Amino acid sequence: MYIIGITGPIAAGKTLSMQALARCGVLPLDCDDIYHELLLTNTEMTNAIKARFACGDSGGDDEGGKSACDGGDGADIRNPSDTAILTDGAIDRKKLGKVVFNDPAALADLSELTHKYVLDEVDRRILAFEKQGGSVTAVSAIKLIEFGYNKKCDITICITAPIDVRISRIMERDRLTREEALSRINAQQQDSFYRENSDYTLHNDYENTKKFEEAVMNTYLIDKWFNEHADEMVADLGEIIAINSVRGQREDGAPFGVKSREALSVGQKLLEKHGFEVNVFEDMVITANLGPTPPKLGILTHLDVVEAGEHWDTDPFELILKEGKLYGRGVMDNKGPAIATMYAAYCVRELFPDLTHGVQLIFGSSEETGFDDIAQYMKKNAMPPNVFSPDAAFPVVNIEKGRFMPAFGAKWEKDTALPRIISIQGGKTPNIVPNNAVAVIEGISKKDVEAFCEKFSAKTGVTLRVSPDGGECVVNSDGGNCVVNSDGVACCTRGSEMTADRLKITASGVAVHASRPHLGNNAQTALVEMLAAMPFAKSRGFECIRALARLFPHGDHDGNAIGLSNQDELSGKTTVNFGVLRYDELEFSACFDARTAIRADENDALEMTREVLSREGMKIAYYELKKSHHTPEDTPFVQALLRVYEQYTGLNGKCIHMGGLTYVHDIPGGVAFGCTMSAADNNVHGANEFFDQKQFILCAKMFAQAIVEICK
Repeated sequence: MYIIGITGPIAAGKTLSMQALARCGVLPLDCDDIYHELLLTNTEMTNAIKARFACGDSGGDDEGGKSACDGGDGADIRNPSDTAILTDGAIDRKKLGKVVFNDPAALADLSELTHKYVLDEVDRRILAFEKQGGSVTAVSAIKLIEFGYNKKCDITICITAPIDVRISRIMERDRLTREEALSRINAQQQDSFYRENSDYTLHNDYENTKKFEEAVMNTYLIDKWFNEHADEMVADLGEIIAINSVRGQREDGAPFGVKSREALSVGQKLLEKHGFEVNVFEDMVITANLGPTPPKLGILTHLDVVEAGEHWDTDPFELILKEGKLYGRGVMDNKGPAIATMYAAYCVRELFPDLTHGVQLIFGSSEETGFDDIAQYMKKNAMPPNVFSPDAAFPVVNIEKGRFMPAFGAKWEKDTALPRIISIQGGKTPNIVPNNAVAVIEGISKKDVEAFCEKFSAKTGVTLRVSPDGGECVVNSDGGNCVVNSDGVACCTRGSEMTADRLKITASGVAVHASRPHLGNNAQTALVEMLAAMPFAKSRGFECIRALARLFPHGDHDGNAIGLSNQDELSGKTTVNFGVLRYDELEFSACFDARTAIRADENDALEMTREVLSREGMKIAYYELKKSHHTPEDTPFVQALLRVYEQYTGLNGKCIHMGGLTYVHDIPGGVAFGCTMSAADNNVHGANEFFDQKQFILCAKMFAQAIVEICK
């Protein structure tokens, strides 16, 4: 027996919900109605109520001089107001209501006295219905959660409504005053209690009753469908996780490498297995349509992944389910969400075949390496007017900051004056805060360098260490050999020269994505700051290091020093990550990644940066510049997605911004919707990437509901 729990505060719409479910063949069991029936038929229950509340009609004191309402310890258990609840010897529900809804303790007593009888009757009716061949029952109760019956339910749906609407309904239905209606509302749990303890929340502010009833039915039907297809979803995900679809060398029929193309082929096979006709665009993108064309909604995902890297506890290309979590490279970014959207469309096609508007699934194969696929696709194909990508976070990302990423540097003649910096190797990519950086120097004692390392480790929080650089001794024609001096540094006697008569300084920090540099600790900026403070000989190279320390001081995540600092209320602050640095005896090259606030679009970041760098004798070699992306929160599309989020999580939906870029960055009106829950860390791009299995299924349900909301 599949049991649906319906709960929520008084007059929110639970009765309408039950009526809607009944039209789907569900047996409706309203605990309020059952309670009213038992007041007329169950003598044991009514006697218990009379014993607790009807003492006003008891006839006075007993022989011992105590009131019939006096408790065993002499305390008066009667409500201090008029407690008479009988009319002609029978319980008068209106009188009883006046007593309990003005006294929380009395209401709790009534619930405690009656719930056992009511729930026993619910169980009896469910068993009888099951024996008759019934399969789905809905149980409605305000106190479904408090009395633990939600644990017997397969799903629990909470119904809420605006308080003014609820007051009007109570006044009209029960012929009560506004004060009496408020008294009943205030005697019950707050909306948040129901939301936090339910699987789904429906806020009954729909424009008409029909739409609300449809929402209830759709919630039940979608949940039931996915319960029946959950194992199949996981199996399909495992098939596509098995492909190491990192971008490779271009080949005929595989513009982003054979593995990336293979992922598209598997995606095509899975879509066709579920009855979709697939179109292939230039071996870069596949699409599948559902419903009328042109589509009103587009859902944009990708099947390529980043390198697996090291330190996995499992094979990154074998889907592993462990302790409720699905592990594998791409399971969250973005193969899992792609499968979720596929099944969402599959669900909608089976449950709601008569869509008013169409939806298009779009799977790309080059998101991780620059969006070349979608850029080419959009040159020849129009995007639907509403597009979301489940490649970020919930609730809805409607603002993506701009991106400014210049590569710059300087050159000079070789200068061998000591002490000097020989080389620096910093981060490898501008969009990651460097967690490692290495410098090789010569001409300063190991003891002195250790003192600098200790000082700047304490100042920056980055671990700085010094060690001999290693290398080999090259013996000249005059003879000679290699020795280790008192500092532990390899050096040479007369007649030889040491290729590494030097010290190596290593910096170890914390890597994070460039859009959130404040969460990491930049090893590169800490190392540069320390080097700039050391007593190296004057040279053009050392001047550049000191300039870099001024322009990118450690801890300056907002770009204040380089002049890019900006912020606004919608998108927050501009962030800057100094992520790449290469330095040798003849030149240096570097790159930083700025995620710019909306307000920064008004400024010319390129010219400002060019001017600042030119004052230091540095030139920009090339750059990437994208303005911010903003879809207003009040659009019907965004509001529909927020409603879906609230319905399926019970949390307040609101738009958020981020520094990262998704496929929708250059698509007007596009937003990101899922799949990471707020503040969650799914190890995306790291070892042991995972997707909670229940969340995986929940996301698919949400996408199905979104299609229904927008296209039905």
